[in-house]
Amino acid sequence: MTGMDLAGIVIAAAAAGAFDPGGVPFAARSPFHHYPFPHRVEQSARSCGAYDAETDTFIFCVSELRGGASRAVTAKKLAESPNGVLLAEVFSDGSTVRVAGGPQGFIDGFQEVHDLETPRFGAASDIDGDGRVWILVCDLGDWPGAYFDPAFTNGRDMLVFDYRIDDARQFSSHELMHDILGNYDVGEAMWIYEGTAMYGTHFWSGKGPYGDGRHMEYIGWLKSTDIPLNWHAYDPDPLTSMAQYEIAYLFMLYLSDSYGGPDLIGDIMRDGPSFDPAANAHVRGIEGVEAALSRRGAPKTFAQIFDDWVVATYLNRCPEANNEYCYATTREHAPPAYRHDTYPARGYGLVNPWAGQAVVFSRPGLAQGTLTVAFDGDTGAAYTVRVAAHDSARQEVPVVFDLQLDSENNGTLSYPGLGVDYDYVSMIVAHHAQADNVYFRWETAFAPVEPPDAGAEDTHWYFDAGYDAAADTGGDAAERIVEPAGCGCTVLGI
Repeated sequence: MTGMDLAGIVIAAAAAGAFDPGGVPFAARSPFHHYPFPHRVEQSARSCGAYDAETDTFIFCVSELRGGASRAVTAKKLAESPNGVLLAEVFSDGSTVRVAGGPQGFIDGFQEVHDLETPRFGAASDIDGDGRVWILVCDLGDWPGAYFDPAFTNGRDMLVFDYRIDDARQFSSHELMHDILGNYDVGEAMWIYEGTAMYGTHFWSGKGPYGDGRHMEYIGWLKSTDIPLNWHAYDPDPLTSMAQYEIAYLFMLYLSDSYGGPDLIGDIMRDGPSFDPAANAHVRGIEGVEAALSRRGAPKTFAQIFDDWVVATYLNRCPEANNEYCYATTREHAPPAYRHDTYPARGYGLVNPWAGQAVVFSRPGLAQGTLTVAFDGDTGAAYTVRVAAHDSARQEVPVVFDLQLDSENNGTLSYPGLGVDYDYVSMIVAHHAQADNVYFRWETAFAPVEPPDAGAEDTHWYFDAGYDAAADTGGDAAERIVEPAGCGCTVLGI
């Protein structure tokens, strides 16, 4: 949300004889984030969407992706496809901006995405009734990207692309998903908008939204204590802004992997199985996801699936994709925020609602013994705490236990066999069903025992050999930061 009052745009544009920018009452619509950053639309008296028959050109209003400055763009049609129209910005000398791959190649790339996504996820909104999506290529300022805004469309289904975009398909696969979702529920929650759009690029490319086969989204999960799953707002920090997209995408990817594939994502977008927008009721955000899961007979609630997802995002070490604690489509994982390898140890963390955090306890050197972990949470907060025991040598699925909490959110678990049956332990904390962030604290103790043959060479993969927490960045760069006062732990983060 930009927080701006866009009603003035409609009043001014109507006075100038322009198209009504939408088919939905303006009060029911709002601007929202776009890929890769949000734009803002200033109030304007320009005639947005007007056609000049004498020059065979159109006047469209666009907004820069960084800073939000709006301006009028003169454009003309360059190419068409069965479901697309390509237009490009015209300069004063009559030339147009660059169109990657040529005009017909560009619109054919969009058509490829349209033919892939609309049969699976739903129909584009088609507010002008011509059955086509208009794509405007122009200069969007100092940050190349693209956007679709249901609140300000120039009177048409319109995707706006910067001329520096090299692959029409990659950006079309994201922005068309916005258009589809807007057709069924323009008021859907922002995290659903962006998570499903990022998923659209994954569905098109099979490689993730970045198109290179690596799921770089875990750089976002590193900031999970700052960014809840269901929160999405403009942030001037690019990493934080992108992290919101990535976290929402991760959840959609997990839902698809575990509970119904692309058909489930389409059901969430359409608020029901029907492809007729008029037939589906608006159920939004968490409640909408819960409703779609229920329609498909999912055995767990949203909260239970969220808890599993948090664990999967930190573990994701399954040899085969047949476990609720793993993704089917990626083998990367998020690094822990805290780690210990000397005992006794204590620490604390902070976690927002619908977010998670992880702490790793490793074997101290070659020692073997019993590790005891005590958890203390804020009274009244909604935690789910799970502890996973890892065996690096056999590369098996970690054994995951629920840490049972009492009415004061306290709980303790003891693990005999550290250094024998497993190499390290992860404590993964999920928090939901509350509006504020909460603290949690932990204390750990290690009771060593003599190995069966103290003089024998120890060939078991212990923590330092099988898992290097300091180097575990989940596939992305991280650096050490100053540990909190009184924490007694090491913190990893961006």
